[in-house]
Amino acid sequence: MARLRKKPAPVEARAPALFVECEWLVVAIDAGLVDRILLASDTPARALAGGALAAINTGEAWVPAWDLDGLLGSESGRGSSWIVVRAPTDWPVAAFALRAGRCVCVRSMPRSTELPPGVIELGAGALRAAFATAAIPELAGYSTGVVLDPLRILSVEQIARVASEIDRA
Repeated sequence: MARLRKKPAPVEARAPALFVECEWLVVAIDAGLVDRILLASDTPARALAGGALAAINTGEAWVPAWDLDGLLGSESGRGSSWIVVRAPTDWPVAAFALRAGRCVCVRSMPRSTELPPGVIELGAGALRAAFATAAIPELAGYSTGVVLDPLRILSVEQIARVASEIDRA
């Protein structure tokens, strides 16, 4: 009689994520999109378009920048770091930056639960899912975590407008 073997359980490979403080929650960003992380206190910045937009100097170029806390409805200008994100090749900028709090750790993307569209008003589909922070030791002190797709925060039109503003500045 042939003996049946159990199939090995597939191992779920999850991409590494950068976990960043954003005032009242933790944001997970695909680490593969991150070009560099800069201290806000050491990074030259300038206002654009009447102060509503900003640009930072990454050391290689001036790139458009937004305050992630402000985009999430919290107080702007408190974040201690700039997360520089590589833009897709068809965008009018090579990179852009998001001001956020402390970068806590890099770990595998956690298991998450999809969020219904429009739960938090941010670019279409930018906040894709939520996850429990308690299972990650470095994040145990936070109540909530969300998975952010930084490439969906702004529309292509917004990016193009800011790129032209940087060219004029």
